[in-house]
This record gives sequence, structure tokens and C-alpha cells, in this order.
Amino acid sequence: MTTLDLGSIGPLISAIGALGVAAAGLVDASKAFGGGVSNAGFARIERAIRLFLPDLREARSRSGTETNLRTSILPIVRANWINGMATSDQRDAARALIKMELRSDNAETMSQVAEVDPTLLKQIAALIESGGSLSDEQKSALGRFDLALASILDAAYQEASQCYRNVSKLAAGVVAVVMGVLGSYIVFQGWSYALEGFGCGVLAVPLAPITKDLVSALTAGVQVAQAVRRKK
Repeated sequence: MTTLDLGSIGPLISAIGALGVAAAGLVDASKAFGGGVSNAGFARIERAIRLFLPDLREARSRSGTETNLRTSILPIVRANWINGMATSDQRDAARALIKMELRSDNAETMSQVAEVDPTLLKQIAALIESGGSLSDEQKSALGRFDLALASILDAAYQEASQCYRNVSKLAAGVVAVVMGVLGSYIVFQGWSYALEGFGCGVLAVPLAPITKDLVSALTAGVQVAQAVRRKK
């Protein structure tokens, strides 16, 4: 049975943390291939947008002159998501794009989602299209619509962010385990330490963010233990 020296704990934890960082880097590099791991969670955002615009088409028009806002909302929102724009900025951009799509023919659908009076929202859409001014009651209804829209999008982005983090950590964990097992095979010329490599891979991802602080704390603890031993 191999004895683990107290002085080797720090380097071991550093190595495991480095394995986690390397695995996370490889997962992040997948973004170069169609967005890779960044695609995780976007379905939740798309679902929220389609609540307000159920007939939204994802494909762009082949002719540049025919391309309109309606066909470009999803590519724009997806580009912002994959590029890692600040969540609040992404939400505000998506909200502005949806509000720009408010028209008389879809006001009723949007009013049902936002729980706003459909008649008032139709009037608001018509006035916006014609450039008219809104009454106080209509401004109040528009404000409630905007608040509901922002709340639904905010919830969607929060869920999407959580999904992205979970998928990223899971993917990084799988990569770390594979690297740990293969690393043990290469170093020890066999599968004798495959279980240890598997364990290092499992610990790598959660340990990586706190490696520095943990090593410092353990180093200080080892120094104290050695000092006490010398006094005895």
C-alpha cells in the first residue's frame, strides 16, 4: 500500500486542480464548433420568445432585400447568447426585439401571455404603427406588458444560465475523468492505478476553483503539524 506523505498533499491538490482547469478549457474550446457547449440552455430562451411570437420563423430569407426583423430575431438572440454578452444586456435586447414586433395582428396573442387587456394592447399596437400618442390608461397597460415581458425573459435567461453551467460542469467532469484515467495508464504503463485516475478526474472540476486557497490552508496545517511534532 502506498503511503502518502503530508508534504505531497499540496502538489497533489494542485495537480488535480490543474486537471480540472484543463478539462474546462477543452470543453470551452468546443464553442468553435457551432457554438458547442454554449448551445446548452438556449432552448429555454427560444421557448420564451415563441410564447410571444409563436409563428416566428428561424430561417433567414435568401434575398437580403426580403430579410426582416421577424426572421432575424432568433439568430440575433442566439449570437448574443453564444458570444457571452452580459445576461442583462441580452435580456434587454431580446425584449426590445419582441416589442418592436408588437402589431395589431399579434397583439391578442401577446396580451394573453402577458395577461394584459387584449383590446388595450391592440389599440396600443395600432397607435404605435400610426405614430399616435397613448393615453394614460394605454401607457399603464403598455407598462404592465413590458414588465411581464421582462419578467418572463428574465426567468428564461436564469434557467438557461443554470442549464449552461450544469452542462458545462458535467462535460468538464467527463473530460477530466477520461484524462485522469488515460493519464494514469500512460504514466504507470497499465491500468493498475486507473481507479486513482478516475477519482482524480471526479474531484478535478469542483476542486479547480478553490485549489489555491485549499493548498494554502493545507500547507499552513502541515507546517503547524510538523512544528508540533518537532516539539515532541
